[in-house]
Amino acid sequence: MRKEGVLDRAFTCLETAQYAWKTLQKIAIDPWCNSDAINIVFPALQHAALSEKWQITIGGENNHMFCTPGVTKEKIDEFVAGILTLEANRLLEAELVP
Repeated sequence: MRKEGVLDRAFTCLETAQYAWKTLQKIAIDPWCNSDAINIVFPALQHAALSEKWQITIGGENNHMFCTPGVTKEKIDEFVAGILTLEANRLLEAELVP
């Protein structure tokens, strides 16, 4: 791959990371990242199903998402939809259990 191709990939990863950061903020998750970084850090989500489907680190106080080549905005949207679904299910179960 030529230098221009590598730079294009790097910039795409940075754009995807910024998109992930903004999208997580929209659903009241407090993400953070260093400038010019492709990884997003956010408070730990306690859903094992997330680690089964998505390649994010789970455990401890924080989760880490790495926006490498192949991670798209559509995948970020799907991940966020999964979080919302899991949270909605958790709230419904809490209401149903006396």
